Amino acid sequence: MKDEEKMRKIVEIGKKFVESECPKWKKRVGFLAFNCLISALFLTTGLGHKFEERRFEKLTEIAGGKKKIPKFLKSLNDDELLNLALELRFREDRFLNGVKGILDLDDKYDLQRDTLTHIKNPEEFYKSLKKISGFGGGEIGRWVGCEFVRTWKLKIPRNLELPKSTEDCLKDDPIKLDPKRFAIEDYPYVDAFFEKPANGERLRILKRENQKAYKREVERLLKDP
Repeated sequence: MKDEEKMRKIVEIGKKFVESECPKWKKRVGFLAFNCLISALFLTTGLGHKFEERRFEKLTEIAGGKKKIPKFLKSLNDDELLNLALELRFREDRFLNGVKGILDLDDKYDLQRDTLTHIKNPEEFYKSLKKISGFGGGEIGRWVGCEFVRTWKLKIPRNLELPKSTEDCLKDDPIKLDPKRFAIEDYPYVDAFFEKPANGERLRILKRENQKAYKREVERLLKDP
């Protein structure tokens, strides 16, 4: 298969996946972009999506509902946030700094909405979200940027980046593509391709855990009409 055909298929499959899954993703965090950031904060541990889901469910229970999470967190002082981190079994300093960063971003951009179409300077917004504790590396902040575009209708930031795990998947067998060949407008959907489930895991996780199964699944996806 030619490189151009691979690129077209990856973007096409990613867009179809977003179209089918986007409503479920928004519902899971209570249709609030703010909660998407809180959910992503739990991913900064590197302990995976199951850990993130359990911690988010616990926080929802403590706050009294998904819609109440922003107001609940805003009502807590630093000591209370540290105690909440202990209750959630999350590293205290990362939780405190991460939540305070998210609250600051919310104060500036009003993230308690079901879309982000109101943000006029997406480049500045993207730079700001990457300053949140745990979001500044090569993975989570970049993933949130892509997620905000494809699911929350953020205008494309011209400084948007692909998560490092997505870049690695593109460069390695069996795809073997330079990530820079994709248009920035396609980044959210290229990334979504590797969010697809396979063998009970997201493709990007399957690559790490079972290279043969990953290669087989990617080749199948790219060959399907």
